[in-house]
Amino acid sequence: MAIRVGTDLIEIDRIRLALDRPGFRDRCFTAAEQAYMKLRTGKSGLVVVDGQALSNNKLTLALRNVTVRQKMMAAMGVVVLMMAGLGGVGWYGLAHMTDEVDDINTEHVGEIVTMKTVADLYAVNIVDADCAVITSIDL
Repeated sequence: MAIRVGTDLIEIDRIRLALDRPGFRDRCFTAAEQAYMKLRTGKSGLVVVDGQALSNNKLTLALRNVTVRQKMMAAMGVVVLMMAGLGGVGWYGLAHMTDEVDDINTEHVGEIVTMKTVADLYAVNIVDADCAVITSIDL
């Protein structure tokens, strides 16, 4: 038996259909070739990109074609969004703090103003009474 190397012309669709039949892969391909086919089709969890076997992680594959400039712009966008979020939280806290201060003013400062008015009137009455006593003694 002669072993020769050559090139055959085949119909791709017939081979695709034959690959789905049980036993065809075992008869026609070695174990290493079958492992390579799994690698190429993505069934092994790895994918071949530019001749390198990479994990079949879609995010990793998508980020492979992103330039450094695009990555930096995305990082800066995330930072800006975080700053905007913190600003919103601060604004919300300030609004609620203003409401709390208004409540304290309404409940407690109003009473203190009333007490001050009463105290001032009391002091004026005492001074007036003292002046009346002093003027009545001097006369």
